[in-house]
Amino acid sequence: MGSTVAAAGLPMAPSPSRTHPSDQIALGPLGSAGEAAAPLRQAQPLRFLEVRLGDTVVVAPPSGPWWIGRVIHREGGARCDANAFFQVACVDTGVIRTLNADAVAEILTPAAAAAPID
Repeated sequence: MGSTVAAAGLPMAPSPSRTHPSDQIALGPLGSAGEAAAPLRQAQPLRFLEVRLGDTVVVAPPSGPWWIGRVIHREGGARCDANAFFQVACVDTGVIRTLNADAVAEILTPAAAAAPID
């Protein structure tokens, strides 16, 4: 799932064998989305605990490009109701992905201010 590295040491676009269109975006000089989202995670490392249904969020998985999505479902932990997993719909493609809660780097628009989900 990693990207190939060019002779200059800069990351190149991921392999075309991936199926999601947003996975085809070049990573740029910063490398993975995890590196690009590092300032957000350092400022508020537990921001994902504040996510609610309907929030528009930045998703920055440890590897691969970041993307923006709308939270459509959440799962709590076995011992407490803290966020553990989310189902998030990509705003560009509509693809629904299930991901670990800590892949959410930031809340862009809280559910109360977001447009209704159709």
